[in-house]
Amino acid sequence: MESKYKHRVNWADGMKINKDHFIDFEDALMQQLMLVNSNFIHQNNFGLLPNPGDSDLPVKLSVSMDGQESVIVVVNKCNAVTLGGYQIIINKDINAYLEQSGHLIKSKFAINNEDSVWYIVLSVNPYSRIPIGYANPNEEPARKPFVVGKYQISLLSEHHINSKEVGLNSIILGKVIIEDNTSTLVEDFIPPCTSIQSHPDLQHTFVEVGAFFNAIELYSTQVIQKIHQKSKQTILLKWF
Repeated sequence: MESKYKHRVNWADGMKINKDHFIDFEDALMQQLMLVNSNFIHQNNFGLLPNPGDSDLPVKLSVSMDGQESVIVVVNKCNAVTLGGYQIIINKDINAYLEQSGHLIKSKFAINNEDSVWYIVLSVNPYSRIPIGYANPNEEPARKPFVVGKYQISLLSEHHINSKEVGLNSIILGKVIIEDNTSTLVEDFIPPCTSIQSHPDLQHTFVEVGAFFNAIELYSTQVIQKIHQKSKQTILLKWF
């Protein structure tokens, strides 16, 4: 992805303008926002964003193999922020627009048989504009009214993931086991998360850990009480 600095547009009275000037203005503004976001993001707080109003899984992936032993990966849902401050928003409405525009977030990979563990990496390029939406019949010329960034799926082997950073504009969404011409999506894999509230498995683990420490506190209190009671009984026996 092009990462050069986006300079602000120098507006002047009487200048001839076209859409490129407004695109440059928007790109510069987006870059400044992402630079600000990145100042507050580090390795421990980037990833999936919490969505209190949605009880469904935060990430929805589809992995399959065709007759040519190629792996097909489709991303249907994701709401996250990358390490570089880039926002990823993929939901039902966005998917409907992308399907209508012919830009489904779908990729096909020919893999080797040497590795069995693979990771699904999603990247976003906010400066590559994908037009979406339905044209306004009262507008001339006809155009799709909105744009979204371009999403790209990569399938990286476990060895590649361990030896190279996935990038400031990317996030690992899933883990796949490929053996005997069969692909299996690892259900218990948890992507990076900004909060415990971002993933139901983290919420469940948090509750279990909390219950565990509460039990330890209770049992410790009971043990201490028994020790004190035994100490008092020993003192009383000395008097008789």
